[in-house]
Formats: sequence, structure tokens, C-alpha cells
Amino acid sequence: MSRRFRRAARALALGLVLAVGVACRDRTTTAAHTETPAAAARAFWATYQEATARRMASDCAGAVPLYRQALDQRPDHEDALYYLGNCLAEQGASAEALGIYDRLARLNPAGSSRAQVQAALLHASLLPGAPVDLEHAERLFRQALEVDPDSAARLGLAEVRLLRGEVDDARRLLNEMLADSPMSVPAPFLLGYLAYRADGREAARPHFAAALARLCPPPETASRWSEEGDVKSAPERRWQALARQSVFGASWLAIRGDAGAGCRAVVGQDARDPARHSRGRTALDPVYEDLHRVIEAARARTVGASAAGSGRVP
Repeated sequence: MSRRFRRAARALALGLVLAVGVACRDRTTTAAHTETPAAAARAFWATYQEATARRMASDCAGAVPLYRQALDQRPDHEDALYYLGNCLAEQGASAEALGIYDRLARLNPAGSSRAQVQAALLHASLLPGAPVDLEHAERLFRQALEVDPDSAARLGLAEVRLLRGEVDDARRLLNEMLADSPMSVPAPFLLGYLAYRADGREAARPHFAAALARLCPPPETASRWSEEGDVKSAPERRWQALARQSVFGASWLAIRGDAGAGCRAVVGQDARDPARHSRGRTALDPVYEDLHRVIEAARARTVGASAAGSGRVP
């Protein structure tokens, strides 16, 4: 066999080996590409669900890094952004939460109002250290209403007006909400506060009673409510979720107490002793007096001493 023939044979063999290697590599790469989307989806949902479980267990500190990991995989996932923002806000990381809400609003500006509502609630928050800016809160609530006229922004506008001491506007907005939202708790609750400050206990009692009836509905009524997401199987989560949509949510939610025990006690107390109303303080007195202190403290922080003495305070 000549040297030239042997070289040609070796070159041919090497070519065949390379061709087979490339073909195997291509098949492996194609299989990997086929498997990657499914594997990535499984990884995303596993991470997202673990983050949700942590959040539902009141472990936002554990949920935050998991939501971040999920968003590394799907940066445009709206629920992951929303709940990350909520957890950051709950942890006091207001600036970062506002950045997340802005990112969410830009993703779906015409399809969802929840980013604007949550950002507005932060700007109207009663918590110390919150980035309070009532004018910006009102702008965001109005933007939310343009997207969804039935959103929590209607209540937010009324609460901002109340914080400013614009009592007539607040009362008008709350009455409109009361007419359109028969299950609303904050509307009658806050109307009761305004009546209490203006005309006393007797004027406030019907509103307060309506709020109590909605806070502690009969089981057959509560069972007919349909809820979305992770509040379906946990009734108390329903109230916590609703309270987070109200500037004064902590005040009216406190009436329920643990698992509704506080609310039942208040209702039972007045039902057992109707004459209590004529003898002095009823359950509504301490509730509305505490709320008034909360509002006064908030006004001192948000509108300053001049507004507090301007005569608009109820």
C-alpha cells in the first residue's frame, strides 16, 4: 500500500470520526434545547410556589429571595413582582417596593391597577418611616381608577381626603362607595367615625353596626363569598387581604381580633345589654377614639401643624 494511499485512508477515517462526533453533538444539543423550556418551567414554578408558601406562613423574609430567584427566571411574571413588592413593603423596604410596583405598572399599564394602588397605599401609609406623599398617593389612586373603576382606589381617595381633613369630600366618596359596595367594611366604619366626631355616639351607631355586621357575617353568608388566590381556603386571610387595601385597615381589622373572636365579643356585648347605650360608653367609643388619635398623629406627620389647626379637623 503506497504512502499516499495510507494518508488518504487516515484522512477519510478522521473525517468520518469528526462527522459522527458533530452529528452526536447536534443530536445532544437538539435534545437539550427540547428539554430546557420544560425544565425551566418546572424550576420556576417550584421556586414560585415555595415563595408563596413562605409568604402565606407570614415569612416574607424567606419569601423575598425566592421571589427574586423566580424573577431571574421569568422577569416579567406579574404575580411574582406584585408579591415581592408587597413583602418588601411589609419589611419596611419602601423604596425598593415602590421600584417593584413601578416595574409592574410598566409591564401592564392598561390591564391592572394593583401596582398603582399598592404604591399609593405606601405613600398614604400610617406607619412610621413610610414615604408619605398624599398628593402623589392621590395621583396614583386616580391612575388606578382609570384602569379599573371598581378597584380599591375609590376607598383610597376617600381615605386620603380624610387624612387631609377634607371631611365633606371624604364623606361624599364614602357614601358613594357604600351605595356601590354592599359588603364594604371601611365605608360604614369611616362614616361612623365622621358621624361620631360631628354628632356623637347616637349618630355613629348605625354605621358602626353595619361595619360590625360585615366584619362578622353569619357562616352561611361568608360561605357564599368567592375569593381569588390564596385566600379561598383561609377566611382570616380574606380579612387581612382586604385590610391591606385600606389606609385604616389595621383599625377596623383589630375589631375582629384573632379568628373573629374580638368582633363576636363586641356584637355580643351590646346585644346582651342594649341599655348599655344609654349608660355611657359602648364598644364604638374606644374604637373611634383610638382611630382619632391615629388620624391626628398621621396629620401631624403629613400635613404639618398649620393644617392641623386650620379648622378642617373633624
